[in-house]
Amino acid sequence: MRHCPICDTDKPEDQFDWTNRAAGKRHSYCKPCKRSYGVTWYAENAAAVRARTARNNRRRVAELQALIWKLKSVPCTDCGRRFPSYAMDFDHVTGDKAGGIGQMVSSGFPPRSDTGGDRQVRGGLRELPPDPD
Repeated sequence: MRHCPICDTDKPEDQFDWTNRAAGKRHSYCKPCKRSYGVTWYAENAAAVRARTARNNRRRVAELQALIWKLKSVPCTDCGRRFPSYAMDFDHVTGDKAGGIGQMVSSGFPPRSDTGGDRQVRGGLRELPPDPD
């Protein structure tokens, strides 16, 4: 049994969410009190939460667009020719293609393979070499 200081009642352990399951630690507040606190907190802070989420989404989209532009602004690594950015979405070389760069970036697809080799991204375009430090 655990005691919830908010509702001042003793409840079974399973009425308290995990703080750290691996360490066997549980929250101090019972599930209903914790939920009530969360609902109240969000009602008081909803505008700030929405503004922060919108700001983070704008930043993330800008970062992804910059990455896509960087990847599309170099010559094709298979043939060495330059193509317009809209043409760099198509693979003109036979072989396995991992997927479209926009889809891969938005899903968090890693740009390098675990073996350290280049991974074909799309359009005959492979990942750029790392920037020199």
